[in-house]
Amino acid sequence: MQKRLIWLLLFYPFSSFCQSLEGIVLDSLQKPIPFANVQLIEKNTFKSVFFSQTNDDGQFSINCKTIDFPIVLKITHLSFQKEEIEINNCDKIRLILKSKTTLLKEIILEQNVFDVVEQNDTLKYNLKRLLNGSESKLKDIIEKLPGLSIDENGKIRYNGKKIDHLLLDGDDFYNDQHQLATENLTPEMIEKIEVLKNYQDLSSIKGFENSGATALNIGLNEKFKNMFKGTVEVEGGYKEKYKLNANTFNFGKSLKYNLLLNTNNINKNVFTINDFLNIKKSLGSKALSESSGNSEIIQEEDLPEFLFSTDLIKGKTVQNYTFNLSQKQNNKKIDFFSVLNKINQNEFTNGKQIFFDGSPSVLKHNTIGGVSVYSTNILKFENKINEKKYFSINSYLIFNKDIQDSYIGNQILTTGGETAFENDLVNKHLKLGFNTKYKNKLSEKILLEANLIGDYSKVSNNLEIVSTKVLTQFDSNENWLTQKNNYNSFFLGAKGSLVVKINSKSSLNLGLKSINRNETLQNRNTLQESYIFRTNFQTTENSMLIKYNCKINKFFKYSAGIDFISKNYSINSVNDKFFIVLPSAEFTYTPSKNLNFGIFYNAAKSDYSVYQMANGKIIQDYRTLTQKSNLTIEKIRTNNLQFNTSYSKPTANIFSFLNISYSQLPKSINKSFDNNNQLTKEQYIYSNLDKSLYMLFFGEKKFNKIPLGFNIESLNSVFKKATYINEIRNVNENSQNKITVEAKSYFKKNNFNLATGFEYLSSKNDNLTSNITNSYKQYSPYLKFNGKILEDKIYWETKVTLHKFETSSTAVDDIYDIGFLLKYDLKNFNFYLLGSNILNISENNTKNSINYNQVFAEETTVSSFSGFVNLGISFSF
Repeated sequence: MQKRLIWLLLFYPFSSFCQSLEGIVLDSLQKPIPFANVQLIEKNTFKSVFFSQTNDDGQFSINCKTIDFPIVLKITHLSFQKEEIEINNCDKIRLILKSKTTLLKEIILEQNVFDVVEQNDTLKYNLKRLLNGSESKLKDIIEKLPGLSIDENGKIRYNGKKIDHLLLDGDDFYNDQHQLATENLTPEMIEKIEVLKNYQDLSSIKGFENSGATALNIGLNEKFKNMFKGTVEVEGGYKEKYKLNANTFNFGKSLKYNLLLNTNNINKNVFTINDFLNIKKSLGSKALSESSGNSEIIQEEDLPEFLFSTDLIKGKTVQNYTFNLSQKQNNKKIDFFSVLNKINQNEFTNGKQIFFDGSPSVLKHNTIGGVSVYSTNILKFENKINEKKYFSINSYLIFNKDIQDSYIGNQILTTGGETAFENDLVNKHLKLGFNTKYKNKLSEKILLEANLIGDYSKVSNNLEIVSTKVLTQFDSNENWLTQKNNYNSFFLGAKGSLVVKINSKSSLNLGLKSINRNETLQNRNTLQESYIFRTNFQTTENSMLIKYNCKINKFFKYSAGIDFISKNYSINSVNDKFFIVLPSAEFTYTPSKNLNFGIFYNAAKSDYSVYQMANGKIIQDYRTLTQKSNLTIEKIRTNNLQFNTSYSKPTANIFSFLNISYSQLPKSINKSFDNNNQLTKEQYIYSNLDKSLYMLFFGEKKFNKIPLGFNIESLNSVFKKATYINEIRNVNENSQNKITVEAKSYFKKNNFNLATGFEYLSSKNDNLTSNITNSYKQYSPYLKFNGKILEDKIYWETKVTLHKFETSSTAVDDIYDIGFLLKYDLKNFNFYLLGSNILNISENNTKNSINYNQVFAEETTVSSFSGFVNLGISFSF
């Protein structure tokens, strides 16, 4: 029989301590064969124990610890003859396959037709087919990959949902900070991109694997490994706009680091306030409540409003330092993440407040300037002790300091008189703590997990108000006041759980949890004694969770759980307690690998904070006062119902996802308002109406026969709440909608591509009691063109957008936004000309906005960021 596989001897003999079976697969012309199937089969049982593919260089590697020799190695490929050979040890081998002599053209055509190859739970993108060389950063690549997108917060999404892990050569290096990768990794650094739909991290224990986590793995080109490299970028131009960016990195197999320095005044945020808040929340008590179904609602300190402004600003200067370090040795790993961000920002608003109780409207001119410094430092150590045991400890230090200086011209329209205020706020916050995790596989059927968390938070909030008139609204004979508000919190929690396998299709989760939180709120100011107070609030919680999981067959699975919780509270040594039961259930149906449905229900408790129990008055701003609380402790349970469905067919470039969530609180903590011309008094109360409905839809289709793609994303929400204004029950209904539709071309030749679409935003608030409606709509159609010319040395792109606004009572001008980029590549240098919003290069740009709360609706004309034109140069080394 003709020999179909010729395999040549080893590169060199391996000694007994060889750790991996490595090889290379070539054709008869000595060219590497990528995507050849590599399979290991037990010699006696014929059972497959390993499956993979060769990389673009035709290479493969298999960990010898998982192999029982002798074993059969099977190599297959659509375009080559298959063969099976017996392997007796971990040798390094060189393999040559013979080509098939029939149907070769048809097989090659079939091989090249797919943009995405799906293998079990992994999607591999064919970058050579999908990209055309016009991409300059990872974000440009992701925008061309079916099923992947980047949202407005810089987060990478797969099939409409944010990915759980961003991996660099298999290591969870960037954590949740996706923009650090998307803005700094370049195409020449990237060898492959793949989606892992059932990612198992280092903590996974065999037989008790985590499921459902999604990861995006960025495979690096060998030329960018174990080398010190980086990029320096400088740009500046008209209206003194500038950006300086330095990025250095060294991505090795065991050691990886990335240092990023950035300063700019073009509104480019490397690390946003939302990133900061998300990290801060995830490191606290949330880590103990992930598997219990509980929803801990603890009020954060009041942050200055200017931190959350984006485009509605007059000017912003950002300074940022970000450092990532990862060291992995065998089954031990150390990760360190550090970021320091400073923002200087100023803005101007001119707004009219319409109070729902029918009191006179207020016209407000507000000039805000602010400085914010926030920092996060996280050190994590992981140790996979053996195949049965895992340990990790995560320590963190977080702080921020925010200064907001406001000048407010406040005018009651019916009286015509104006009062000017200077409203200055300084907020400081420190948070430090740790959390640990330990896993131990006690037997093939029992897994033990234990968690311990402790953290300390300290917040100081200093407010100064100066008025052109006496502050009689605060019972003062002066035209100025100061207030100092201090908050301290100590949290300690422990959780233990057992996973018990009943049989191959069902398991039982048993969990015990105990937490203790001590909070102190102290208020001092220059006013009367009633404004000076100290509140001590202590919470102790003990709970037991029982959850049953069952897989009926390959299509159906379900789980049902119940959480028994005992809560004890102490408010200034006055004790209270309650007992609550929280059920949960979920049911999933997967009729095929492309289609699935899920229905989920859980009841969650809403917790109290010391702010809601304060026994004194707190001034919020120049006209808002929070009165002392009259709440008594009651158990509050939220009912949450969710429906998910998704359909994806990667080989046809079809991806879609639908999520509908409904939340209902029979009773919730809300506020009542006592409002007059000069002062709004707030007080925490219980409300008997609090409902919300969310719907998210994502759909994408890319055609194979024509270079055209289409995607749509829709986010809709409706809230309905009841509160009291001047002792009258008011019902507010708020609806918000965002719809984005885009069609774009994928011409393989990179000299021209286009995209067109539109974004629709709407917000509507109805006060059903007072019959007052305020609404805001924005329509933004756009056209975008890009390509490469002059032998691919010059890249160009331009985008034209029309912003059309509609508000319920304010006339708004349309805005034509034109931006462009012209870039010339010269080896390690890039020279570019960048324009943003070039028809609005001025200092007095404005846009309209609308703000709602439960007392009034406010329509405002807000300063908007000026356009600019910059000339830049970047150098890679």
